[in-house]
Amino acid sequence: MKNTFLLGILFFALFIGTATARAEEPQGYHDLLSAGIVRLNQNDLGGAMKRFKQALDENPQGVEAFYYIGVTQARAGRLDEAEKNFKEALARDAAFIPAHFDLGVLYYQQDKDDEALEKFDLVQRVDPSRARVYYYQGLILRRMGKPKEAAAKMEKAASLDPEIALEANYHAGSAHFEAGEMGPARKSFQNVLTLLPEGETAQSASDYLERIDQQARHQKRWDLSFSAGVQYDDNVILEPSRTIPSSPQAITEESDLLALLFLRGRYQWLNTPEWTGRAEYSFYQNLHKDDLLNDFNIQSHNVIVNGGRRFGAAEILLQYELQFATLGGDRYLLRQNVGPRLILQETKRNVTEFLYQFGSKNFDDIEPLFPDNSDRDVHTHKAGFTHYFVFRPKANIHFGYYFEREEAGDRPAEDDWTFDGHRLGAGVVLPPWNKITLAADTEYVIRRFDEENQQPPGAKREDDEWLAIVTLSRAITRNVDFALQYLHQQNDSNIPLFEYRRNIYGGIVTVRF
Repeated sequence: MKNTFLLGILFFALFIGTATARAEEPQGYHDLLSAGIVRLNQNDLGGAMKRFKQALDENPQGVEAFYYIGVTQARAGRLDEAEKNFKEALARDAAFIPAHFDLGVLYYQQDKDDEALEKFDLVQRVDPSRARVYYYQGLILRRMGKPKEAAAKMEKAASLDPEIALEANYHAGSAHFEAGEMGPARKSFQNVLTLLPEGETAQSASDYLERIDQQARHQKRWDLSFSAGVQYDDNVILEPSRTIPSSPQAITEESDLLALLFLRGRYQWLNTPEWTGRAEYSFYQNLHKDDLLNDFNIQSHNVIVNGGRRFGAAEILLQYELQFATLGGDRYLLRQNVGPRLILQETKRNVTEFLYQFGSKNFDDIEPLFPDNSDRDVHTHKAGFTHYFVFRPKANIHFGYYFEREEAGDRPAEDDWTFDGHRLGAGVVLPPWNKITLAADTEYVIRRFDEENQQPPGAKREDDEWLAIVTLSRAITRNVDFALQYLHQQNDSNIPLFEYRRNIYGGIVTVRF
C-alpha cells in the first residue's frame, strides 16, 4: 500500500512538471526570439538556432529572425551561411543597422576590407555614437597600411565606450608608433597602463613605452639632469669618492647633515648605425652643516669621452675618464683612466659589458690635515664584467666581478698603497609599480696590500669592505623624480684604525631636460 502511494506521488510530480514545462514553452514570434537570445548569450548555439528557426516559422518575413540566425551561424564559424541570412534580413529591411554592422564584421573576418569599410561607413552615418564601428574601421585601416587614420578611429572608439577603451587605446598607440608619431603613441600607451596596470596588455604597452624611450634617447643628441637633496651621514669620511681613506684621521666618527648638488650633461657627438660617440660632464658638490667640517666640503668634476663601432649585437668603445676633486677648496685628487669597453647583447634580455682600464691617481698634499697625501699616487688597473638580465622594461638583475690593481711608489711610506683587489657586485631594479621604483645594489671588495704597513706600523694590511645601497624613487612627472636612499658602508681591517661603519640617509629630487 505504501509503495503504491509513493508511485502515485511520483506520477503526479512528473505530470505537473511536464504540464509546467509546456506552459513555459515560448509562444509567438517575439517570445521565441527572446528565448533564442537567452540561449545565444549562454553560448547554447544549438538551442538558440532552434528558437530562431521557430520564430521564422511563425513569421517567414521576420527581419530579426534572419539576423539572429546569421549571428548564430557566424559565431559557429559558418560565415557563408551567416552572410546569406544577414542579406536576407536586409532584403526585407534595408535600414536594419545591426545586420549592416555584423555583415561588416563578417567581411573583416574574411579579409574583405573594402566591403567591410563600406558597411561600417554606412553604420557610422546612421549611428555615429556606435563605438565599435570606429574600432573595426581602425583595425581595417591599420591592415590597409594607413596607421594615422587607424589611430584616429581607435581614439574615437576609446572616447565613446569605456568597455573597449583599453583595447582601443592599445591599438591607437601601436598605430601611432607605426606611423612614427611617438608623442601620441606614448599618451595612448600611458592610458592603457592607467586603465589596467597589470596583465599581458599592460606588459606589451610597457614594452612599447620602453622602445619609445630608446628611440627618443637615440634621436636626442643631448640630455641634462639636475639633482638636489639632503643627507644625514653618521660617520663623515673625508674622501671625494668611494675610495679607501687616506689615513685614520680621514675617518672622523662625526655625524653631520649636508646638502648636495649634482649636475650631469651628456652629448652624443657621433651616432650612426655603425659608429657611436658620447661626451659627458658631471659636477658634484656637498656642503656640511657643521662649520667644523666646512673645510671638508667636496667638489668633484668628472668628464667621460668615448667612441666606438657597432657590429650587430656587439659594440666596442674606447673610453677616457677624468676626475678632478677638491676638498675644502684645496686641490685634492686628479684621476684618469683609459681603456676599451665591449658590450655584447646575447639576447633581447641578456647584455654583458666587459672592460679594462689603465689609469692613475695623483693626490695633492693639504696642510695641515694631509701633509703626506701625495704618497698615495698610484697607477691603476681594472678589468672585469657586468651582466644584465632585463626581465621587464626598466627592470633588471645584474651582477659582476672586477679585478683591481693599484701600484704605488717604492718608498716605505708609498708602498703602503699597493694592493690587489677583488670587487663583487650585484643588484636589482624592480619594475615600476604605481610610478614607484625600488632598486638595491651591493658590493663586496677584498683588498690585500703588498707590503707591511708603515703609517701606522703593522702587518700587511687586509681590508674587506661591504657596501649596500637601497633607493626608493617615485616619478612625480615625466621629467621629475623624488628618491629616498639609504647607504651602508663598512670596512673590516686587520689594522683596527682603518675599520669603520657608516650609514647615510638621504632624499633627492632630480629634474631631467
